[in-house]
Parts: sequence; structure tokens; C-alpha cells
Amino acid sequence: MFSKDNYSLTEQGIHRLAFGSTQLQSLLLDIEDKLYSQQWQNIEINKPIFITSLPRAGTTLLLELLNQLPELSTYLYRDMPFILTPLIWHKISSRFQVTSQKKERAHADGLKINVDSPEAFEEIVWKRSFPEKYQSKQIPLWTETNCQLQKELHQQMQKQIAVRKLTSKMAVRYVSKNNANIARLNIIKQGFPDAIVLIPFRHPLEQAISLWKQHLHFTAIHAQDNFTYAYMQSIGHFEFGRLHKPLLFPRFNTLTANFSPLDLNYWLAYWISAFSYLLTYSSVSFIHYESLCKSGAKGVKKLLARLDLTADERKLLNICETLNAPPASRFSDQFVDPSLKLESLTLYEALIKRCLLNEE
Repeated sequence: MFSKDNYSLTEQGIHRLAFGSTQLQSLLLDIEDKLYSQQWQNIEINKPIFITSLPRAGTTLLLELLNQLPELSTYLYRDMPFILTPLIWHKISSRFQVTSQKKERAHADGLKINVDSPEAFEEIVWKRSFPEKYQSKQIPLWTETNCQLQKELHQQMQKQIAVRKLTSKMAVRYVSKNNANIARLNIIKQGFPDAIVLIPFRHPLEQAISLWKQHLHFTAIHAQDNFTYAYMQSIGHFEFGRLHKPLLFPRFNTLTANFSPLDLNYWLAYWISAFSYLLTYSSVSFIHYESLCKSGAKGVKKLLARLDLTADERKLLNICETLNAPPASRFSDQFVDPSLKLESLTLYEALIKRCLLNEE
């Protein structure tokens, strides 16, 4: 995610305008439909790819990896802030949005981005269709859908491919990165039966530590930066900081009852509640982040084969350069709840057995 320093005052004003008026969004949607529908309405959506997990699992790495393949289409930072009307925004912004030098993103984790970097903006569509889901302090799992949502998701995929076709004629398949999609896997499969779902995961203690640190990091940012707070709220990034709204997995409240988000144990309990639920799904592909990074070309080839994709040797080498495993945290686990640690490691072993790289 871009930090406040990545946006000029004018750009910050455009973001506030875009997300501050539902009337403006509806007007632009009508205009785009009338002027540009012929550019996207006949695009077929085949085998869309959904990358989803708890944050800090390697979802961004997978998105960066797949974004190097020209036949795939995903959201870019240059699509902000008019996510719902990408064709209109492309026509307007192409005059002044130029590729700039990459800068470190707001997470302060060493990952550098610019306007051509891929990112997760699909949650805006879900917020528009289900505003009631985001009213409380927790986000319940999706057990229902509606025709309007399915229509809007399908159209957004078509529009996104149409926009990418303006710069890459090969773009034919949609790629989604959205952490919140782990709360609605049934709905995704109902709407897109041929969808391929990738769920990366890390060692539970390492991922929990990373989640915990990001929460503390964004809590501090939200206390002093109103724009970043409003930006994350607008695009539906409720993972961390003062905006934190956990996804309500079946065991979440029981496991986290004695912990606050300022406690590492809370995030380990969150990890357990999420992945014990996700393991009940058979039609998803689990990706072990550390193993993928270590496996190099062999692992990438297996991943691409699962997605019915290929890459020549030169492209494969470029993709493999993306694979950078996170350094070990070197954090002592002496304050970790023993029962949570034991259960998380048992779950971790089960996930390893289900991992795509271990499947024959």
C-alpha cells in the first residue's frame, strides 16, 4: 500500500473526492457503461485466479510473481482511486500518470512499489454490495450472495482485463489478490466454478509475529496520519491498526477471548482459527511460502502448471528473482501460550501435507 508520502496534496484530494461521494461513483458507472461497454461486455471470464490468506503469508509475492505474465490481468496502483470505473480513469489519468521510481510501501517491510505495481483493490466491490458486513467490530463470514454482487464482480473482471488489453493485447485472465476472500470461498466458487484459489501460508509463529508487528506499526500510523487511515478504510483494508476488524471464523472468539490485538498470542490464535477453518476446503491449493522461495524454478513450474500457465526460460528466471523468503524473526517464544503453540504447529504440519509443492 502507498504511504501518504507517495501522494501529492492534489492526489490526496482526488482520493477523498472519489471515495467521499457515492453519487459521483454511480454517475461515473452510468457514463462508463454508456460510452465504453463495448470494450468489455464480450470478454469471457475463464479460470480466474484468487490469491487469498491471512495477511503476511506471501500473497503479495504471489501477485508480483503472476503479474509478470502478460496474459494475466490484475489491479495496479494506477487504477486508484476510481476502481469501479477503470476505463474512464485510464483515459483521464494516462495523460499524467507516468511510471515513477519505486518507493517503499507503507508497511515498512522493504517492498518497493510504484504506480505499475499490482495491489488488492477488489474489496471495494464487496463493500459496495454488502455494506452491513462492515458495521460491527468483526466481519462475519459470507453465507449468502446476491445477483447484483455476482454481476458487479463479473463486470469488474471484464473491465480490468479490458484496461490491461490497452497496454497488453495478451491479457485474458483475471487475477485477484484479496485477503478477505478467505471469508467467502463458497461464494466465490458459486459465482466462478472454474476459479483457482491459492492460499499461501507461513510458519505460524513467524506469520503471527509479522501480523503483530504490522498491527503495532499501523496503530501508530493511524494515530497521526488521517489520510492513511481514510485511505485504508475506503479500500477495505481492515487488517491492522485502529481499523482492525477480524474475520469471524468459527473458533475466533473462543481462542482470542483472553488476548488483545496488542498481544502476540492474539495473532497466533487468529492464525489457528483461520487455518483450521480453511483446511476444511478441498478445492483450494495451499502454497507454503518458505518452500516456494527455496524451490526456485521447480516450484514456480509446478505452480504455473496448476494454473494452466507456462513461461519461457527467460521469463522463468525473472520470476524466480521475485522469490525472496522473509528473514527469520529471531523472536523468543517464551511468552507464547503453550497450548496455542502446540495446536498451531499441528495445523502447520497438516498444511504442509496439503501443500501444492508436496502433491504428486
